[in-house]
Amino acid sequence: MIRSFLPVEAKVLVIGGDHDQRLQGAIHYHATIQYQYVAGDKTWVSDQVTAIPVSGDQDWASDIVAKYKAGEPCKAYYNPDNPSEAILLHTHSFSPYMDMLEAAFLVTGGIFVLAKLRATWAGSPGRRRRAGLRSCQNPANGTGCSQQRDARQPGTASGASPPGITSLISSDLIPACG
Repeated sequence: MIRSFLPVEAKVLVIGGDHDQRLQGAIHYHATIQYQYVAGDKTWVSDQVTAIPVSGDQDWASDIVAKYKAGEPCKAYYNPDNPSEAILLHTHSFSPYMDMLEAAFLVTGGIFVLAKLRATWAGSPGRRRRAGLRSCQNPANGTGCSQQRDARQPGTASGASPPGITSLISSDLIPACG
């Protein structure tokens, strides 16, 4: 898209900077430069600095604004198919995208940490006990530890019921009625 933009002599009208606050208090800065140029038989005014609206840290915005002075000529680039579209920077800068890249790394790292914690928790002896699996104390007994069911669980060969209300009622802790 911007490859087809043609260079044109422009005049800087207003210079400034702006910032906004986004997610989690991050502040993003925008370079604000208004300029006028002539394309065809008409004078146009634009404040588009880059082909797509971008923001960055304060140094990034300050560096761009420092290159221009109000009232002085500069080079802009306009779209010959639509002369009302113009930009000042005909190059690409990676700087504004660093925040997005850092956020992507943090999210990806967080997902891996959560997955590792979940896998560690799922493999803990307490978790295996709650799932009805016996802990392996002697793995050489010929059966896989994860296949052994705890004899206290219902549906096992012993048919014993799990400790619960039935065993509490028959215990000495609750006095017999009557």
